[in-house]
Amino acid sequence: MEDECGVCGGDGIPPGECDCNGNVLDCAGVCGGSTELDDCDVCGGDNSSCSGCVDGYALNYDPAATISDGSCQYPVYGCMEMDALNYNSNATHSDGDCDYPPEVGIWFGNIDAANGTMEVFLSSDKNLDAVSFQISGATLTEASGGIAEGANLNVSLNNDSFTALGNLDDGSSLLTVLSYTDGGSEFCLTQGDANSPEYENINLTLGGCSVFVGTEGGTVASDEVDAGVDIPEGALEESENISVGEVTEELSEEADNSTGFEVDDMVAFNPYDVEFEEEVDVTVSSDGGNRNRSDDYLCYLEDPNDTEWSV
Repeated sequence: MEDECGVCGGDGIPPGECDCNGNVLDCAGVCGGSTELDDCDVCGGDNSSCSGCVDGYALNYDPAATISDGSCQYPVYGCMEMDALNYNSNATHSDGDCDYPPEVGIWFGNIDAANGTMEVFLSSDKNLDAVSFQISGATLTEASGGIAEGANLNVSLNNDSFTALGNLDDGSSLLTVLSYTDGGSEFCLTQGDANSPEYENINLTLGGCSVFVGTEGGTVASDEVDAGVDIPEGALEESENISVGEVTEELSEEADNSTGFEVDDMVAFNPYDVEFEEEVDVTVSSDGGNRNRSDDYLCYLEDPNDTEWSV
């Protein structure tokens, strides 16, 4: 008999083929069809079902992918702080190397009215080659001691102004001790300037005014930071020079981050270690308005070495 292919005594369609012409079924079940399995074993697929980023170091690594589609995206390290000098808008990960303009602070230390001397302190997180300031409330006559003398800086005085030129290393220390005449009861840092050999702009903070408060009490206030301290009679055993102003030294990272909330503005009451015999009133105002103040806090450090705040 002829088989189905017309061959007398033939065996018919060979095993694995689907017709007498030698064709086979494709993956879609069509005899002689051309549909094939893709690399993901999907019939008629385009490899997309198992394609993706196969590099474990990439940001978009796909552990289920077995075929690379060239879509891997890798971290871009850089400074992500927008107010930094080297801010990188393309950075996806911080490299911990943001660079900021120098932060410089100048403030009063102890003022000895009997001997006509006043300490002036300087802090800077970058090296400087010049610093100057003006003081109201006294006539300056001499400068001695401090790093201005220790580093052999070129110092000049002109009635109410002080200028020092030379290499000033970063850090915080006594800048100089000024001798003065014609002193009153209030001394203010009215202007200041500093220069860095590496930076064009500098953020300078002045410590405000220092007021002598005697045993009869008095008030020390600052319009610049809208804050003050009211000292009653008998709170001091002897006269003290007290100032209220902006924070002039950069706080440690531990102290800066340990409040539990974001601190936008900080006010300094110096010196921190004055002991009062009576309670004093401290006022701090952020806007002067009558709003809900439940989100405002007064945070302070009892000692410069503290890393935890009292609230």
